[in-house]
Amino acid sequence: MLCTETDFAALWAWQELRRRGAGPVDLVTAGALASALRWRHELNGEPDLEIALADGRVLRRSEIGGVLNRLTYVPLRAAGIAPTERPYAEQEWRAFFSGWLYSLPGPTLNRATAHALSGTMRDRSGWLALAGQAGLPAVSRRFSYPCPPEPQWEDRFSAIVVGRNVLGLPSEDESWKASCARLAEAADCGLLGLDFVRAHDTGWVLSYATPLPDLRAGGLGLINLLVAELAQ
Repeated sequence: MLCTETDFAALWAWQELRRRGAGPVDLVTAGALASALRWRHELNGEPDLEIALADGRVLRRSEIGGVLNRLTYVPLRAAGIAPTERPYAEQEWRAFFSGWLYSLPGPTLNRATAHALSGTMRDRSGWLALAGQAGLPAVSRRFSYPCPPEPQWEDRFSAIVVGRNVLGLPSEDESWKASCARLAEAADCGLLGLDFVRAHDTGWVLSYATPLPDLRAGGLGLINLLVAELAQ
C-alpha cells in the first residue's frame, strides 16, 4: 500500500486488508519514502528495485506481489539542494519516482503514468469525454459564455471499478457494468471511482470520475474485490 500519511481511506483499506488475511501487507507512506536510506533501481534487462527504509524494512521488487498505489506527490528532501537547483532536482526526482513506480511487478492499482503518480488525472471535461467514448451516458457540457447552470440534480450515487468488477451500481444491467469497466480500462486505471447524478426528467449520467475514490464507501465488498484483484 503506497499512500500519503493523510489518506485516511487508504489507511482504512490497509487495516481491512490485514484483517481479511490477505497476507503480509506493507504500508509505505510518502514520508517513509522521503526518509529512505538507500535506493537501487536497475533497468538493464529485467528491472530491479531495492529501497532501504529508515525503519529497517527493505522493499525488494522480487518480493512484491501486488500494489495499491495512492501516491499523489513526490516526497523530496530539500536539504542540501541550492535554491537555484531545486526545480531541476524536482524534475529529475519525479522522473525517477515515475520510473520505479511504473516498473513495479504484479497487479498494480493504479500504475504510475507520465502524467501522475497514481493513474492519469483528468479534469471533469476529460472524464466526461472519455465516458462518452466508453458508451457511458455523461453530463452534457456546453462551453459558452456565460456558462449555463447545470440542472438541479435530485439523486446521486457513487460506484467503484476494481479491474473488471463494478461495486455500487443501482442496476444489475450488464451493459452498464461493461461501460464502466471500459471507461476504467480506457483510463488505464485498475481502480476508479465514478459519481452519477440524475434529475427528475433524466436518467443516470456520469458527473465525475477519479482514480482516488473514497475506498471506505465500498465497505468490505470492496476489500474482497481488492484481495481478488491483487492476488491474480
